[in-house]
Amino acid sequence: MKQKAYDLSQHFSAGKILRFTGPAMLTILVVSIYEVIDGFYISNFVGETAFAAINIIFPYLMILGTFGVMLGFGGSALIGKLRGEGRKDYANRVFSMVVLVAFLMGVALAIVGFFTMKPVALVLGAEEGEMADIATLFGCICMISLPGYILQFAFSVLFSTAGKPSMALYISLISAAAIITLDTILVGTLHMGIVGAGIATIVCEYIGGLVPFVYFLRKNTSHLRLVKPVWDIRALGKSFTNGLSEFTLEVADSLIVMLYNYQLMVYLGEDGVAAFGVLEYVFYLFASVLIGYANGIQPLLSYQYGAQKDKEITYLFSFSVAFNFICGLLMLFITQLSAPLLASIFVSYDQQLYDLTVHAFRIYTIAFSLIGFNIFASGYFAALNNGIAAAILAFVKTFIFEVLAVFLLPMAFGSDGIWASIIVAEAYGVIMAIFFFVFFKKKYYCRFDFRLLKAGFKSQKLLQ
Repeated sequence: MKQKAYDLSQHFSAGKILRFTGPAMLTILVVSIYEVIDGFYISNFVGETAFAAINIIFPYLMILGTFGVMLGFGGSALIGKLRGEGRKDYANRVFSMVVLVAFLMGVALAIVGFFTMKPVALVLGAEEGEMADIATLFGCICMISLPGYILQFAFSVLFSTAGKPSMALYISLISAAAIITLDTILVGTLHMGIVGAGIATIVCEYIGGLVPFVYFLRKNTSHLRLVKPVWDIRALGKSFTNGLSEFTLEVADSLIVMLYNYQLMVYLGEDGVAAFGVLEYVFYLFASVLIGYANGIQPLLSYQYGAQKDKEITYLFSFSVAFNFICGLLMLFITQLSAPLLASIFVSYDQQLYDLTVHAFRIYTIAFSLIGFNIFASGYFAALNNGIAAAILAFVKTFIFEVLAVFLLPMAFGSDGIWASIIVAEAYGVIMAIFFFVFFKKKYYCRFDFRLLKAGFKSQKLLQ
């Protein structure tokens, strides 16, 4: 028996929220795991130089793929609002337009990326010779599957709006199985190096992008289906602005990684870049739960906003703040405790690099106590169709607070200042997010209401 799509108009108790957002959290987690698998095989079977090279070019690949996040998140917010208003047929046409535009952008960006890969690798700090050649080769191979990569990002969010969050999880599991199998064969057994890792990535990303496309193209049990797209410039513009915060956040994170790599090459050399690569893999692995929750809760917020249910929005806001606070503390505890184990998975072959990585872990992961609140804050405003406010939060936190921290803290604290930069940026981001929540409290019902949270936790009496 086919599972029915979630009715987004209902009240979601705590259990229902976690069941609905759980697949989105697991989807991002699985995606991050198979990116970690690539790093594991390259580090252990190809070497430290190759590992550093792909970490130098990876932010550029992420920037190109971020357009999928923007269209997926921004389009989802608009589509959810349209469905909340009862405009279901039009929501399908907007959905189809978003998917088509995402694919066409993927093709165009792949062409741009292919011809700019070598100069970008050099600008990002890859040393001329082996490191630059490896970074260029891997990046160019990844351009083959960029359209699939962008669609994969977009569909991972849109499945929740379609009431089928579990579908994104199932497809990501298939992709993960494919990349693990191919990396094991091509890199671990046949020793095809970077080329083998690139082929595994291509197969994985096209599975993640094309399987959902076929699903929505056919008659299905979700709330959405690919139909003749509407060419509504205003709706497309709204999708872009709604997703501006996610785009800004992803681009900013990628640019910040470039800045970190530059500073680490200055202060610590290739070892610093390799250690930071391990940090980024593990940090994203844990943060994927928080990112997945923000993606998963977004359709509920958008729908209830379109339906003008203010108490439901306040309840979802209160639950989300509590959830992110508890998760952040748990992640901080786990990563501090397991730092030696996590470092040994990637760099046990080099004692000096291992010691540096463990030390960096102890400092860098303190940010887990703050990061969830900031991820949710920008996602909240985007879900309620205020992409500008969401983008400002993401932009200021990263482009101002973190950039300044990465440049200034090392002057006083050396390399430790680089590892601590994210903590300072996230702390200032929390202060700014609280200001925005207070400022928009009446318009967007963003206030923490413990009484409403307690009442809505198991029942809906207070929300009726």
